Amino acid sequence: MKDVVNTILDGAKGTAGFVDLVDQFDVRDRNEEVLAIVLANPTGQSAASGVRVLMKSGGVGLIEKALSGPDGDRLAMALGSSPERPVTEMLAGLVRDDGRTLAARRAAVRAMAKSTSGANALLGMIRNGALVEDLKSVAASALHVSTDAKVRSQAADLMPLPPTKDGQPLPPIAKLMQMKGDASRGREVYKSVCIQCHQVGNEGTNFGPALTEIGDKLSREAMYTAILYPSAGIEHNYQGYIVKVKGGDELVGIVQSETADELQLRIAGGIVTPIKKSNIVSRREQKESIMPEDLQKGMTVGELVDLVDYLMTLKKK
Repeated sequence: MKDVVNTILDGAKGTAGFVDLVDQFDVRDRNEEVLAIVLANPTGQSAASGVRVLMKSGGVGLIEKALSGPDGDRLAMALGSSPERPVTEMLAGLVRDDGRTLAARRAAVRAMAKSTSGANALLGMIRNGALVEDLKSVAASALHVSTDAKVRSQAADLMPLPPTKDGQPLPPIAKLMQMKGDASRGREVYKSVCIQCHQVGNEGTNFGPALTEIGDKLSREAMYTAILYPSAGIEHNYQGYIVKVKGGDELVGIVQSETADELQLRIAGGIVTPIKKSNIVSRREQKESIMPEDLQKGMTVGELVDLVDYLMTLKKK
């Protein structure tokens, strides 16, 4: 039987279906191949499945080792897309372990900040003085752009940021509209600030609305308003929900689909998470936009203007 299973797995090697087959047959000796698939597309559905399989099949040591290596940030992206509590607990242990490399601990912080349970655990560490100084700046930059409004609010109280990245006050929108930016620099800003939630063409993450043709849809003034005040006009089908499940965890995301028995929730990273309705304690609509209100805190005024100039170029070909 084992030979038959290995033949089937070898035929699916390197594909997303490989992870499902490893899970289906409960195979415990193909973890390195599963990890390779996770790293190949850390924001994809197969990555979330792969992380779950690794945690189940004794791959924790492999995950911890990879976080210390050159692929640490890519793996952190995948780990952060997992709502599984054991993943959060493992990451919290890495963050607290001063015997680990700083690179691994920073990657673990970024991963924790991507999930609501992980972000709340990080906030608890900050309140209790358990987060070392070397990790605070990483935590601040990640928590301030959380998709969870509560997390962003608590991060602002615990780690207040200046109005803009360089400490300069933000000019009124009317003045911003008169400023000239550089679209090529703005594309780099998009890649550092927006790509984790939005797509341009095939690049980016399918979570928030696609920006591929945003320049045809919004005026320059509306573009600034959408960035600075996202809750003022939440796009249809992108309303956020907070779903509390048995065990106490809360998931924040967008309802992808729903049946009588199951809710499909698209969470940060674009991962679609199935939730049995029998496991849902409560579900409530999030009043604020799932897009962070204070994105300008991670940019200078010039970078914000560059970003809008780039977004205005995104039009139908």
